[in-house]
Amino acid sequence: MTLKDFMASITETEFHDRCGEDIARLQDALEEQDTAGLLDIDGQDGMLTVKLEDGKTFVVSRHTAARELWLSSPVSGGHHFRPTDGGWVLPDGRRFPQMFLEELNRLAGREFHD
Repeated sequence: MTLKDFMASITETEFHDRCGEDIARLQDALEEQDTAGLLDIDGQDGMLTVKLEDGKTFVVSRHTAARELWLSSPVSGGHHFRPTDGGWVLPDGRRFPQMFLEELNRLAGREFHD
């Protein structure tokens, strides 16, 4: 199935459910692993904000009209991940949450995983 076909086949409800599940799973994993309190984690209404002690902030949010998961990163800027049957992917092949976690780990100086 092509990306265009997949994007056309996913309903708005399915998109919201998928975003919500993926964002909640990431939030839960980060909260569980952040035993040292390095991160200020806030998730609500389809958005996840992760702020480091130095104020650098990541934002993950859904963009319903485009059916994309958006990442704002203090490392690499803004990215629009598209849904595939295998997860969220950028046109260059980078995946979410792997890209987010690599950048977070670099700034936090420790390993978080999903």
